[in-house]
Amino acid sequence: MKKLVCLCWVVAIVFITGRALGDIQQGDVDVQLEIPEIIQLELLTTNIRIIPGPEDYARNLEKDEYGGGNEWVSPGKGFADRSDAIELNMFTNAQKGGLLYVHGIQSPGRLEGVLILEDTYLAVETARTYILQNNLEGATTKFRTYPNKKTYWLRLYTEAQEIFKVTMSTKNARLIVFKLGIGNLSRYTHGNYRNTITFSLMPIVI
Repeated sequence: MKKLVCLCWVVAIVFITGRALGDIQQGDVDVQLEIPEIIQLELLTTNIRIIPGPEDYARNLEKDEYGGGNEWVSPGKGFADRSDAIELNMFTNAQKGGLLYVHGIQSPGRLEGVLILEDTYLAVETARTYILQNNLEGATTKFRTYPNKKTYWLRLYTEAQEIFKVTMSTKNARLIVFKLGIGNLSRYTHGNYRNTITFSLMPIVI
């Protein structure tokens, strides 16, 4: 009986207090999470120097080892290739993944001190590119190193060419490692030759 009386008093106090302070009102707020499309490209290598040796002048690149660019152009005499030459991180949260493109600049005519773009080659280092080695996030490229030591190169061109892609969003920033090759060494005499390689990352939205 005492418990019932106490409960009645509590209800009465709450009712009286509520009436004294005014009615309780409520409102709702809808919370939404909208994810913007994010891509990130971080170049870890900003410059690279290749100094050919006698073994490079003695090595020639076969035509069946490369694609893209001016495929009709002969790779010439002499070929220098360097492993782990260029490193970059890429990230995309696009559901369908992202495409990594590469291109360069070709100066008109033969200018002194210019590395000819068509003499420049790139391939993805399979052993160092974890996302490719383990096929994470649908990573794929046809320009890569293979276990039998054969490398399939991408010859650079002024138009952007796809060199690497993922077919879904990456869980983290992924390290991509490139092998760099310079062909037709016989056309270069003593001196310093330069050019610039540009990488572009685009989300796949279709």
